[in-house]
Amino acid sequence: MTLPRGLVSEEIASAIKVDLWAGHMTQEAVAEKYNVSQPTISRIFRGRDWPQLPWPDGSLGHIPTERRAIIHASRHRRTRYQHDQRAGHSELAPEEVSDIDSVVENLLAIEDSNFLSTIQRKAGETRRRAPRADGVGSRKYRGDMLPWPDIKESDPGHPIVQELERQDDPPLKVALRIVCAKLPQEDWQKPAAIQMVQDEADKIREKIG
Repeated sequence: MTLPRGLVSEEIASAIKVDLWAGHMTQEAVAEKYNVSQPTISRIFRGRDWPQLPWPDGSLGHIPTERRAIIHASRHRRTRYQHDQRAGHSELAPEEVSDIDSVVENLLAIEDSNFLSTIQRKAGETRRRAPRADGVGSRKYRGDMLPWPDIKESDPGHPIVQELERQDDPPLKVALRIVCAKLPQEDWQKPAAIQMVQDEADKIREKIG
């Protein structure tokens, strides 16, 4: 049985807005997650309910047109939801893990005197990847590290993104940039991917000492 419309708390409504903004779940999946009806989710999405609660970018009312277009486009590029059948498996392919490990190992090979400054520089990089000629974003970035703004824009609901928004952590940000560059977006929130980010960040922290 779903919660009546009037019993949706401010805390739940705020969490719903974060998930809607991220765009990884259908409105039906968000409704199931919070035990509310799909029409309730639709009213929040369109700004009819809880218009005074800000979206992750600080805007009020209905979800911004620009963000709605990004979500719509990502679905047509087959950037699937984290809870669909293909994204439901927690394992990562061995070659993907090996690829991630190799990037981190190259970082760890930097001389100790330069390592901390290198990590701080890479954590602060904001360079955006150039769009493809056909205007369609790539599911998988070909460089060693995905630019931080691309990750925030693509998946603001990611738990590590939210953690980094609350408190800067250069090793964690660099590890996330590496892992997101090597995995398709539908894998970013898999438990194995999140654990991989934490493990690689720990390796970096250990070297920094």
